[in-house]
Amino acid sequence: MSHKLKHIIQGSGLMAFAYFISRFLGLLREMSIAHQFGAGKLTDIYNASFLIPDVLNYMLAGGAFSIVLIPMLSKYVTDTTPPQLTTKGKEIFTAIFTPITTGLIGLTIISIILTPAISRLIYPDFAKNNVQFDLLVRLTRLILPAQVFFMAGGLINATLRARGDFRGNAWGPNIYNLGIILGVLFLGRSMGVQGASLGVLAGAFVGPFLMCALLAGNTIPYTFNLNFKSPPFIEYIKLNLPLMIGISLLTVDQFFIRYFGAQTGVTPGTITCLNYSRTIMLVPITLVGQAVGQVSLTYLAQLWQSGKIKEFSITLSHTIRGVVFLSFIVSGLIFLLAQPIINILLVRGKFTITNSHYTTELLRYMIMAVPPFAALQILVNGYYAKKNTLRPMVVSSICTIISAIVYYLLSFHMKGPGIAIASAICFWIIFLATLWDYTRRYRKVEDVMIRKLTGTMLKSFLVTLFGVVVCFILFENPGIIN
Repeated sequence: MSHKLKHIIQGSGLMAFAYFISRFLGLLREMSIAHQFGAGKLTDIYNASFLIPDVLNYMLAGGAFSIVLIPMLSKYVTDTTPPQLTTKGKEIFTAIFTPITTGLIGLTIISIILTPAISRLIYPDFAKNNVQFDLLVRLTRLILPAQVFFMAGGLINATLRARGDFRGNAWGPNIYNLGIILGVLFLGRSMGVQGASLGVLAGAFVGPFLMCALLAGNTIPYTFNLNFKSPPFIEYIKLNLPLMIGISLLTVDQFFIRYFGAQTGVTPGTITCLNYSRTIMLVPITLVGQAVGQVSLTYLAQLWQSGKIKEFSITLSHTIRGVVFLSFIVSGLIFLLAQPIINILLVRGKFTITNSHYTTELLRYMIMAVPPFAALQILVNGYYAKKNTLRPMVVSSICTIISAIVYYLLSFHMKGPGIAIASAICFWIIFLATLWDYTRRYRKVEDVMIRKLTGTMLKSFLVTLFGVVVCFILFENPGIIN
C-alpha cells in the first residue's frame, strides 16, 4: 500500500466516524432544544433566524471555500514530515485570506444593519407581532457573525487538508454542535432561546475557526494583503463563481422548510417539527450516503485518471446500487419506528405528545427522501471524478427552481405535511434528472448500467413495502403470531 493511499484510507475512516459523531450530537442538540423550549412559535422564530445567515453563507458558496482552495495549494506542499506549505503556498493563502475575510466582515455588518428590513420582507407574519419580530431580529443578529468564523475557518482548514490533515474538517462541526447544546443547557433558563443563539456563535468561533487556527499554528501567515487584483485571488474567484451562482436542493431544502413553514395558516411549531424530522432523516443519509461518498470519490478519481473506464463504471454502479438498497431498508425501518424514535429522543420537558404525533407524521413523509438523497451523494462523484463540477450544478439549479414551485403548491394546499412531502418528491426529481443527464452524457464512453440500477431500485422498494405492510399487519393483529 502506497504512503498516499494509506493516508487517504485513514482520512476517510476518520471522516466516517466524525460524521457519525456529528449526527449524534445533532440529535442531542435537537433533544436539548425540544426539552427546553418544546415546539411552537418560539422555536419557529429560533429556526427562522438562521435563514438570512444561511443565505449569506450559501450565496458566497461558504461550503466550497475549502474545496476550491485545496487544489490551488496542493502543488505547493513539501514532502517533509509533517508536510508544510512552501513560500509560494503561503503567499497564495495570504492573497486570498485577507480580501475574502475583509469583504465578508463588511457584508456581515451590512446584513446586521439590514436585518429588520429583510426579515420584514421574508417573514411578514412575524412582523405583525412586535415582540416576536424583535426577537427574530435579535436572534438573527446574534447568529450572523458566525458566518465569518465558518468561512475564515474554512480557508484555514484548506491549508490543513491540502497537507493531509483532516482533523479540523472532522471535529469542527462537532464542537459547533456542542456549543449549541451547552448554550441551551447553561443559558436557556436565564436567557431563553437567545442562549441557543449564543451557543451557535460560540460554537462557530471555537470549532470551525479557533480549532483550525490552533492546528495550523505558525505554519501559515496572517499578514495583511488587501489586493483584489492579485492573480491568486482572481483565480480563486473564477473557480468559486460557478458554485456561487448555482443552487443546490441539498442546501436550499432547509431554506424552503423555514420560508414555507412560516407562511399564513401553517400550524405553529411546523418549522421546528420539520427541522427535527430532517435531523433524524440525515442520520441514515450520513452513514449510508455521505460517508460512502467521501470514500468512493478518491477511488473513482484514481480509476478514471488511470483510464480504467470499465472498472470505473462497475465500481460506480455497484456503489450506487448498494447505497440505494441500504437506503430503502433503513427508510422502511425508520418509517415503522418513527413514533418510538420521536418519543425516545424528544418527548420530555415542553415537547408534548401532540408535538410528537405531528413530528412523526412529517418524518414518515420526509423519510422517503433518504434513498435519492443518499444515492445522489455517490452519483455526483461520477462527474467530480472527471473534474466536471459545472454540469451537476446546472442540473441541480434547474431542479431546485422546479422544486420551489412544488414546495409552494403543496405547502399552499397541505400546509406542514405538504412541505414534508415536497421535500421527498423534489429529491427524487433531482436524483432522477441527474441520473438521466449522466447516462445521456457518458453512455458512449462507459456502461452506466441503468437497467441494473432501475432493477435494484424497484426490488428495494418492493422489499421495503412488503416489510412495512407485514409489520403493520402484525402490529395491528398481534394474535397472528401466536
